[in-house]
Amino acid sequence: MRFSSVPGFRWGAPTNIPFPFIETFAEDGTPLGPIITLLGKIWNHDENLHEPGEHKVLLAEHVLVNAGGARYHTKLEATIKVDRCYYLGPLPVRMAGFRDEQDGSISTKEMTTDLIEPARIERGEMPGWVQLPTDKEIAITVMLGMNYTDALPENPEDMEPQPPFAVG
Repeated sequence: MRFSSVPGFRWGAPTNIPFPFIETFAEDGTPLGPIITLLGKIWNHDENLHEPGEHKVLLAEHVLVNAGGARYHTKLEATIKVDRCYYLGPLPVRMAGFRDEQDGSISTKEMTTDLIEPARIERGEMPGWVQLPTDKEIAITVMLGMNYTDALPENPEDMEPQPPFAVG
């Protein structure tokens, strides 16, 4: 996260709370929401940002933030680092239909999988799931591939309650 001065205005930035939760305001004082929601409005609607690599994003050219009992003018920019990770693991699939033994295809009206919890897979909490270096170097044919991306809140009402901030 980069905070920078707006020419002609005093500059300051709060240091007592994590940057995603810093409240922002328009120049006229209208609340814009915490920084995480400014990022969410861009991240959730720009598929280019989801490509692996480092992306610089202008969140706001000129907003106000509270710091030390005063409001300061600042420009907000975020640097987003995106990785793509691959995992292989067991996923029970239920379906009824027909399998074509000649070409291996399946004809069915619906398919149901067990619950998938990507965060638990990433943390190594799901038995049988392993991270792969790439999606190219596996000795089996992948039958079902899925991907996901984290969505960020776009307004304060979408945010989950957070534990109190520890200052120190």
